[in-house]
Amino acid sequence: MKMLFSLLILFGSASSFGQVILDQQLNYTQHDYLFPSANEPHVVYMMPHALNRMGEVKTISVGDRVKVQFDVGIPDAEYARIDALISAAGVKDKKSAVIHAVDVTMEPGTNIDDRYRPIITVAGDVGDLTGPVRYVLSVRNRGPHTTASMLKKLFGPDSQDHIANLKVHFSAVFMGQPYNGSTVIPVMVGQRDGVKPFGGLGETLVNPQEFAPALPALRIIYDRDTGCWTKPEAGVVCLQ
Repeated sequence: MKMLFSLLILFGSASSFGQVILDQQLNYTQHDYLFPSANEPHVVYMMPHALNRMGEVKTISVGDRVKVQFDVGIPDAEYARIDALISAAGVKDKKSAVIHAVDVTMEPGTNIDDRYRPIITVAGDVGDLTGPVRYVLSVRNRGPHTTASMLKKLFGPDSQDHIANLKVHFSAVFMGQPYNGSTVIPVMVGQRDGVKPFGGLGETLVNPQEFAPALPALRIIYDRDTGCWTKPEAGVVCLQ
């Protein structure tokens, strides 16, 4: 589908700062992509498989449009959960941190019907993966009941819709060699377990190990072999 969107890019050059050692994935949990840092010995890097909505949504009617405001990021409880797993593995003096993004591009990735003419914008720093970062979804009002029903489903417990995709570039080490890495992190907006309807992950994140399947293995491929740099995917790291 076609969708209007606002694009924010953070430019930067790859450096040794924040390098993720991709060939040494840490097995503290089957539900997270965790890696050591090449130059920060006390850091365990988390590569989010998705960013989720945090907290409630706010809906505003403006003319023939309905705007939905919501925050996206990684709640403090998520870091606490991973830090607890690291500690439980007997590892001392290490704390989790999200990977350092060299640059981030936001693109739409929703299945909302074209008749709603959806527009997604970011009212903050799209490169701030930790958040909270304010996102705004604007849709055509096709009638109070029709539009409200669509939004309730989109932000509800069964929603698998990712409202946007973040193309993230970062600095990496693989097999002892430095690379620029690229991957896609979806932005999910559906309700998650442990929160009231139309809520987000909030600050009381339920431990996903209680209900979520293990993540598939992270694929690592080379741009020189596949041309993946111009077509990054979620769950895949492209090296250049």
